[in-house]
Amino acid sequence: MVTILVLDIKLFMQRLSPYYTITDADGFYTLGVPQAQNTYYISSIPINGELELTCPSPDNFRVVNIIDIDSVYSGNDFAYFGNDNGTSPCAVIQVSSVASVHRACCPGSRYIQICNEGSAPYTNGTLTLNYWDNFIVPTSASMPYTENGNSIVFNLPTIGIGQCIDVEVVEAVVDSTTIGGTACVEVVVGPPPACSLPNNLWDGSNLIVTGNCNVTTVEFTITNTGIGNMAQGEVYELYSENNLIDNGTVMLQAGQSQTLTYTATGNLLTMRVNQSDYNPNNSNPCSFVADCGPEMPPSQAYNLFTLGDEPDYVDVDCSPIVNSYDPNDKSATPIGVGPQHFVSSTDEIQYKIRFQNLGNGAANKVVIVDTLHANLDPATLQLGASSHPYAAELVGSNVLKFTFNNIELPPASVDEAGSMGVVTYSIKQRWGLPVNYYFENRAHIYFDLNPAIITNTVFHNVKENTTGITESTAGNILAELYPNPAGNSFTIRLDALKVGQGYNMQLFTSTGALVRDIANIKEAENIVDVSNLATGLYYYRILTTDGKTAAGRFVKE
Repeated sequence: MVTILVLDIKLFMQRLSPYYTITDADGFYTLGVPQAQNTYYISSIPINGELELTCPSPDNFRVVNIIDIDSVYSGNDFAYFGNDNGTSPCAVIQVSSVASVHRACCPGSRYIQICNEGSAPYTNGTLTLNYWDNFIVPTSASMPYTENGNSIVFNLPTIGIGQCIDVEVVEAVVDSTTIGGTACVEVVVGPPPACSLPNNLWDGSNLIVTGNCNVTTVEFTITNTGIGNMAQGEVYELYSENNLIDNGTVMLQAGQSQTLTYTATGNLLTMRVNQSDYNPNNSNPCSFVADCGPEMPPSQAYNLFTLGDEPDYVDVDCSPIVNSYDPNDKSATPIGVGPQHFVSSTDEIQYKIRFQNLGNGAANKVVIVDTLHANLDPATLQLGASSHPYAAELVGSNVLKFTFNNIELPPASVDEAGSMGVVTYSIKQRWGLPVNYYFENRAHIYFDLNPAIITNTVFHNVKENTTGITESTAGNILAELYPNPAGNSFTIRLDALKVGQGYNMQLFTSTGALVRDIANIKEAENIVDVSNLATGLYYYRILTTDGKTAAGRFVKE
């Protein structure tokens, strides 16, 4: 069980920056302090709402007076029990999946970690791996499994309180022509424990999205699988690769579905839909359809967005299929949209660090040092699956350190597959940052006493509720809206508007309410007055008289 502890320094009654550490599997922790002759206040952060702090009480923190910097101050313990939330005691399942590398030449391994972070054992569970495409197939695993179409299913043993189990699945690339594409595997542990009573404000709806290729068209079906009717419409968005090409709202009764049909272009199409407020599943439903229609190179755009795997018992891993590659690298999901890697401020970022021993002898110890950007919140850190056992610690306020002791990693010249390793973790952005900000991350990898190998830098930009140009796809037109964010007006410019042709433009709020309906616009470049609109995010949709469409988003400042 992993718990993050926060150390707040109070010096002369003034609060300074927090320091962090992580407990080990047995609940022990150590935390260095910068100086003696000070009073430190230690508080803990529970890993989920199922656990309730019962000791210390009632202040919920420990006070430590540090006299000597070289002394050990023990007995600063914290105790948690199951929270009485209507269904206690209860198991809480956290699953993480990561693939080391997918190469056409040879099989690779997927590593899955399943942890019970609740207050009761998890029994009679199953682990299901859903292979979204035919790029890779499982060939063997560390546990018995049964096949079910494009899925494999494991029967899980009982997972005790605070216990983790690991599963390794060997996967092979089916066809070398898929090099450059992306293989996605959804990992689901079920049935999910119901650990809390739903919020009374939840309308009972639960949306899912499924996609289907029909040779020349792509269908996305949005279904309300919940127990209640939707209280208000929710927004859906359709992306073609990087580009938003359609949006609208959906309003469904319990059990009702709505199907949206689009022309198959060969591009990766992504349908995303907002979930109703207070939905207990904590998900952002989405579905992907790739390689449907005209033959095109395999898509690499899956990781541009969050993958709809926010529930703790679900994890989706999308890994590129490569030929040659940098064996010591870092990647992030979501990558973000466009070359600026735009993400939302609410997006959780999952980082994957891969390493390989390219030396002449076995590596006895591998250490990865990863300095977290100031815009990332260490208190939300979740450690994930890895290829080898490790010890993790947070040093100071933002340095994450993975230590693989006695790893005995063979050199690639002796054992190519065995020379590789991988580790993953996820983290959220700090709450309350300015709307526009940037963060980046890279790691230093040490093999024994050798100098560090520095990975590539991954970066993200947060420009909340902004968008760029909606690019043309088959059956659509290019539209450009600027400036974005807009003041009292913006300019909309359409590409290749025919002489005498007109179009209608509709503006919607972020919840899908129609606020403007402008008919029979004739100019290819037109100024739209939005001075009477409140500040916030808006969507626009355009329909020309010959049936072509464009869609996008803008912000009214």
